[in-house]
Amino acid sequence: MFLPFGALKRPLPIRFSIIAAALPALCFAQDAPASATEDGMDVQCQIRTDETSGFVRLDAVAVSNASITGTYQLQVVKRGTGGSSQNLQSGRFALAAGRPEVLSSVILDASAHNAYAARLDVAWDKGTRTCTTP
Repeated sequence: MFLPFGALKRPLPIRFSIIAAALPALCFAQDAPASATEDGMDVQCQIRTDETSGFVRLDAVAVSNASITGTYQLQVVKRGTGGSSQNLQSGRFALAAGRPEVLSSVILDASAHNAYAARLDVAWDKGTRTCTTP
């Protein structure tokens, strides 16, 4: 039976009041994003940007605290007055512990300044990471 709000005439017992007070926090609580997997492996990715000599260079970089192998996918979309272009690169990688590794690079012309978006997806047997820019 559904009772409208305020229909209860007597106060709830203390244990129900505690549960009722905690319920919103339990329903909306989210774990903070973790950078390490359950086995303690920490894999990070980054899209480095270098704008020099009339070009925009994007480097897809990954680093891990343990040696791992996996796959990556780098997607770059550039929009301009003449239309748009999309570049998709993917492959396998092997990371040595603690050594940042450039997985792939894309070079765009200067007109790409503030007119591109890039996404890097890194996957290995224990998880995935995604990085974007800008």
